[in-house]
Amino acid sequence: MRNYFLQNEIKELKENIVKSTEIIAKIKSQQDGIQNKWANAKLSGSPAKDQLENARKLLSTFLNILNVAKISLEKTGQEISRYRSAENYQKLDREVKNKITVYTEDVYLKNLQDQLKADDE
Repeated sequence: MRNYFLQNEIKELKENIVKSTEIIAKIKSQQDGIQNKWANAKLSGSPAKDQLENARKLLSTFLNILNVAKISLEKTGQEISRYRSAENYQKLDREVKNKITVYTEDVYLKNLQDQLKADDE
C-alpha cells in the first residue's frame, strides 16, 4: 500500500514536472518574443519597463514635433498655392494690358463688349 502511494506521488510529481516544463517553455517563448521586439525597436540593453516608458515618451515628443512640422508644411503648401494663383493673375493681367496699350482698359473692354454683341447678332 505504501508502494502504491509512493507510485501515485511519483506520478503526480512527474505530471507536475511536465506541466512546469511546459509553463517554463511558454514563458521562455514569451521572453524571446519580447526580446526580439525589443531589439527590433532598436532599444538597448535588456527589456525593462522604465526604459520602455522613456522610449514611449521620446516617441510621443517626436510625434508632436512631426505633427507641428506637418501642419506648418500644409500651411506653406496653401500659401504657395495662393502665391502661384496670384502670379498667374498678374501674368494674365500683364498680357491683357500689353494687348490694350493703344487703348485704355475701359475702351478695350467696350470694344470687346461691342465685338461680342456683333458676334451674337
